[in-house]
Amino acid sequence: MRLSLALLAAALAFGCTACCGHTAVPLGADGGRGSTDGGVSCLGKPDGTSCGLHLACLGGLCSCQPGGSCSVAGNPCQAGSFSCGGGTPSCGNVQNLPDGTSCGTGQVCRQGSCVACSAGSTCLAGPCLVGTLSCGSGSSQCANPQPAQNGISCSADGGFVCDNGSCIACAAGSSCNPPGNPCMVGAFDCSSGVGVCASTIPAPDGTSCGGALVCLGGSCTTCVTGAACDPPTNACQVGSLTCGASPSCVGPYSNAPNNKACGNGQICQSGNCSCANPCNQAGSTCASGTQVATCTLDPQNGCFLQSFSNCSSGQVCAGGSCVCQNGCSAGQVQCAGSSAEYCQAGAGGCLSWSAPTACPGGVSCVNGACACPAPQAGQLVVNASSGSDGLGNGSASCPFATISHALAVAASQGTPVTISLKGGSYALGESFPLVVPANVTISGGSLIQGSGPVGDGSGISATVVLNGGSLSGVELKPAVQDSPSTAGIYCTALSPSVTNGVEIHRFQYGVYLSGSCSATIDGADIHDNGQGSGGGDGIDVVGSASATVQNSHVHSNATGVSLASAGFNPTSLIDDEIDSNQADGVDCLATAKLTMRLDFVHQNHANGVAISASCSADLSGAGTAGTPCAEANTFTCNATGGAGAADVISTSSIPVAADHDNWDFEPPSAEDVRAASGGSVATSPTCSTQPGAPNPQGAAPTGCP
Repeated sequence: MRLSLALLAAALAFGCTACCGHTAVPLGADGGRGSTDGGVSCLGKPDGTSCGLHLACLGGLCSCQPGGSCSVAGNPCQAGSFSCGGGTPSCGNVQNLPDGTSCGTGQVCRQGSCVACSAGSTCLAGPCLVGTLSCGSGSSQCANPQPAQNGISCSADGGFVCDNGSCIACAAGSSCNPPGNPCMVGAFDCSSGVGVCASTIPAPDGTSCGGALVCLGGSCTTCVTGAACDPPTNACQVGSLTCGASPSCVGPYSNAPNNKACGNGQICQSGNCSCANPCNQAGSTCASGTQVATCTLDPQNGCFLQSFSNCSSGQVCAGGSCVCQNGCSAGQVQCAGSSAEYCQAGAGGCLSWSAPTACPGGVSCVNGACACPAPQAGQLVVNASSGSDGLGNGSASCPFATISHALAVAASQGTPVTISLKGGSYALGESFPLVVPANVTISGGSLIQGSGPVGDGSGISATVVLNGGSLSGVELKPAVQDSPSTAGIYCTALSPSVTNGVEIHRFQYGVYLSGSCSATIDGADIHDNGQGSGGGDGIDVVGSASATVQNSHVHSNATGVSLASAGFNPTSLIDDEIDSNQADGVDCLATAKLTMRLDFVHQNHANGVAISASCSADLSGAGTAGTPCAEANTFTCNATGGAGAADVISTSSIPVAADHDNWDFEPPSAEDVRAASGGSVATSPTCSTQPGAPNPQGAAPTGCP
């Protein structure tokens, strides 16, 4: 019989994918081999190819495929797998889901059924144990039991209370005798979880307390016939004991002495018990300078009662309460020799002086405070590791924490100041660039690491801006290495100095001089600048700036020294070593003026010295008439990058004087000196062959690597 597409679609909608068993059945008039009535033709398809939900190809026919999980309608805690028994796919092999499986909010599976269980809620694990409800096993379990609060009732009749997790007998309010004294009676207090005999009073005189013993005045004693006793009905009368099987206090009765205690806050008066009333109004008064008297009304008998309490140490009684008699004021400090005493609260909350406490190292107590000694005149000390801008004053004992703060203080003094750096490196907390004004020197063997905009429109970020100030003995390094448009030192005016081993590296420009700046650089190590993609220079002189660079090492930069200034003042290079730069050792262009004396220029990748445009260069080593080579330069082993370069090359329109210098060859070859485009370099006489020819770095060269 042909199964129509409409009937098949209806069957699929109700979960019956095909009316088939394990035996292949036809799905169309052609037996399913070319038909699409079943959705997918099995003609030519491998066995196992899916041809519908729970259907697969078998021998070219679309057949029912057992397997695959299925849910049981109406029961989220059961599941099974499809089977093909009876020729119709059905959900068989039904199994219960694991106990504890969630089947809804606040519900879990248990033995195939969905039951309520609110995990995490508080539960009772026993009469005096509380825990947390757990549903992991499918049933409610009270896990992690802990003792319930002591003293709560754990029985319906109220005769039992909880005590550290156990339910113990304790009938609150029932009569009791304190341990070891049968002649005192009271009532049980169960609030602590343990029955305590509280509010005890003497038992009536004559009460038997064992054998021939009776109670008298709250004590158990031998019964003596005729001994005085208090009748049980009136403690303000006196009777006499009769002994025997049932001892008792009998009459005739007489009045007890007046003022005898007969109850809580009561005394005997003329044979009757009445209120003693040591006070007559509820409240507190001062019994003494350090003691408070409190008057309360007993609601049981209407009598006023009085109690006394002592004030804590450091307190006195005032107005019926204990108040502090402070020996000092909060925050106050006083000196005890070189130590300090602080006003602080004691155990009672009252203020008093502490034991003497030594001030921090180097600090003494002065005028009631641990004070820093005055800084040495003209000196401010900064320590990044131990200083404080808030508490320090710039002395050696109390240094500042940042150079920025020290510069602000130095600027306010208006006199020459040296800022000495101690300990650690300077980056965090600094305000870059550090602007050093005239008459201020930053000195010390510390690292300064950072850069910031100079605010003059140049687009350069500098670590230090020298506005006439000086830098000595420090290391400068950018916060981000090889970042473009950064300078270690920046100057546009005045005459700053950089001396005594200043190291500057990893900027685009190690030193950038512009404007009318005229700087002195003496004993500096300037290296590895301009290594980023933008190139750069160890020393860059532009605008109308000039410099005197002496006793310094300029190496491993992109260009060692670049001069592009207007040349109003010459830049002098004296007794420097300029080597291993990736481009030229020295570049002189525009209308700059260059003077070189006693310099050792070697192993630069391009030219040792390149002179172009209208640069005016004096490289002559001429000294005095008696010592003509006393100021000779040495130009050797440059142009390591290949042909076309030289130790000295000039295309300048102004003749270059380079006589009385040391060269690789005698006379200088094209590798030593090149002149082109109208340039000229005068090299005669030379100093290379003269005995004792000066070479600031050692012996005259004998060969190049």
